[in-house]
Amino acid sequence: MPIVVVLPQPGHGHVHLHLQSGHFEHNEGGLFHKMDPVVHIKCGHDEWTSAIAVHGGKEPRWEGQHMKIDTGLIGHHLKIHVYNAHVNQGHHIGEAEVPLAFFTEQGPREEWVELHFNGHKAGRLHFKSEFHSH
Repeated sequence: MPIVVVLPQPGHGHVHLHLQSGHFEHNEGGLFHKMDPVVHIKCGHDEWTSAIAVHGGKEPRWEGQHMKIDTGLIGHHLKIHVYNAHVNQGHHIGEAEVPLAFFTEQGPREEWVELHFNGHKAGRLHFKSEFHSH
């Protein structure tokens, strides 16, 4: 009897998406009051919100912030919104939309995602990702 090996189809599995840092074009709070950035990601019905990078300003960093995404949603896009959680400052920092397939290549990857606000560049977010097939 022949041995049959079933290999997973490319893209089937899950992605661990790790938020690392950001670089924003402006700081709403001026010299003495840095922004408190928070990142919200939606993919299909799945939603995730990062911890607030308190006083992160234009160069926030996050540790231990990750989202697990099932790649059964492969046709979906990640909708990324970055907000300033500081009460007395402007609220919206920037947004992006990227295909989930952007993160589904084998092995660990590092990517910068460009953010825009009102048609202008607003900065970027740095992600590390790992694709795991089923």
